[in-house]
Amino acid sequence: MTRLKIVLIIFLILFFAGSIYLTWYITKNQQGSADVTGTSTSAPATDSSTSAGLTTDETSKDTTAEKVRLILQPGYNLKTLPYILSPNDGKTVFLGLKSQKADVLENDEWKNLLSDSRALTPGQGFVVMSENGEVYDLPVSATEIDQKTPFTIKLKSGWNAVGNPFTHDIKWNPIIKTSRGSTTLTKALEANFLTKPYAYDSAGKEYSQLEVNDTLKFFQGILIKSGGNLDLILDPTLVP
Repeated sequence: MTRLKIVLIIFLILFFAGSIYLTWYITKNQQGSADVTGTSTSAPATDSSTSAGLTTDETSKDTTAEKVRLILQPGYNLKTLPYILSPNDGKTVFLGLKSQKADVLENDEWKNLLSDSRALTPGQGFVVMSENGEVYDLPVSATEIDQKTPFTIKLKSGWNAVGNPFTHDIKWNPIIKTSRGSTTLTKALEANFLTKPYAYDSAGKEYSQLEVNDTLKFFQGILIKSGGNLDLILDPTLVP
């Protein structure tokens, strides 16, 4: 009997010890499972300033019609619009223009921008007539082009009306690209590839020439004569 009691006591001790260990083990693993579940189901905080698959640098600024305004002086105004317009036909863009007179330069001739419904693109120059001067709100949506990437304007042989394609002032010092390669503006002028551009002062009603590194203003259009087909590559980082 004594041996039997000893065996029973040992068995009970081992049983209770095993139960305590088993209880601790289950509790520990339940806590571990809860931690894993919490980590896997909790979504990381989302930055509201970015969209999935699209960084803020890639997002174009959409400008409402009320924010895009042309300040027109009395008489002729040589301008450009540094935006992608929608719609972009001249008749719609200048629907509310008082004079209803706007022209673009094609093959050395001024063509009516409204009646022929020609399209306007960034960096394209045009002339707008205003009898008494006005602030004209564009009735179309406007999206800025990339303000960090160089912009190419193609020139044809003869006179071209172009302008600043960016929404800030830049220095007039484009790279000139021809079929034979690229060169600086200074060398292109020396080789008579093109002329110095002409800006028009509506208030003074006179033209003035832009020198290398002069300021090409936001919304400013210019006239330039090219000896052949070539590209102007304007750098948005060249600021006055």
